[in-house]
Amino acid sequence: DAKGQDPGMEGWDESPSPLDPVMCLNPATTALLLIEFQNDFVHDRGKLHGPIAGEMQRLGMLDKSKALLQFCRRRRIHVIHAPITYCSEYEKNANQYGVLYNAVAATNAFAAKDWGAEFLESMAPLHIQSQRKSGLSEKDVGGAPEAIVQGKHGLDTFAGTDLDQILQGRGVTNLAVCGLLTNCCVESTMRTGYEFGYNVFTITDCCAATSKEEHENSVSTTFKMFSVPMTSEQFKGAFDDSGPPSPRSQRARLTVRQRTSMLLVESTGPRVFLPPSSVLHARQRSAYKDLALELMGAMLSRSVNAMVTIQVLTDLVSNADAGGGGLTHDR
Repeated sequence: DAKGQDPGMEGWDESPSPLDPVMCLNPATTALLLIEFQNDFVHDRGKLHGPIAGEMQRLGMLDKSKALLQFCRRRRIHVIHAPITYCSEYEKNANQYGVLYNAVAATNAFAAKDWGAEFLESMAPLHIQSQRKSGLSEKDVGGAPEAIVQGKHGLDTFAGTDLDQILQGRGVTNLAVCGLLTNCCVESTMRTGYEFGYNVFTITDCCAATSKEEHENSVSTTFKMFSVPMTSEQFKGAFDDSGPPSPRSQRARLTVRQRTSMLLVESTGPRVFLPPSSVLHARQRSAYKDLALELMGAMLSRSVNAMVTIQVLTDLVSNADAGGGGLTHDR
């Protein structure tokens, strides 16, 4: 455009990124969350593609999302796919308003096992791509590092799903979010991720809404409140490009990219991995405490059962020694 600004960052006030310039992201603790790259949204024949087609084209979000996905695969960054599945409860029990009722339920979009609910071929998880090409069943295609969120029937990818469990199980502390819609599922997921203590990054040019105004409003307001908004190129620049760091290494190469909202400038200096948030530490401590209490309870229960068993056996032996019956081999 006239300002030469990336369309994914329109509406941003050019303020410096909150990410400290000496910090970089560790691929081992970073995940890319791809929200609803499914046929009904992103395919030309999708039931809900029409309202977002113009914005997707303006932002170039699909091509940029494909490139970002390939980058993450090369760098061994965790990749997590979050499809939505239509639930008939939208019509039966939901309030008769809102996007789930007026858009999803009204069009029967994302219906389970329908073509529209399937991943777009170019954005599908690696094991599903292999499965489609080889004709093998899903259980026969192993070794895929990419996860698929189960149970997403609404807007927030955390609500009622196993997303938090996936992230915790993989040791993820940095969560990059992109997909559809900017002001709907992406924004809802971003807010909860922030509340849960993840370092959240919103990839602005890999998202789209039904209008330029809706997209820009989220990018310029709520995204900055609950995440670090950046373009896909800025996100790529947040990693040390000398390759995946050693698990024992806590420092990346001696080059730092100092950030403004739009410009990455090379300079010399140490880079260190962005640490987990204190909120995430608190959640983990609480989880460890609950687990410890559960284990203590189980151990105490076993101890009590063992003591009861020993007492019963002791009584039986005593009775047998006294001739009072109990243990006997007499027929």
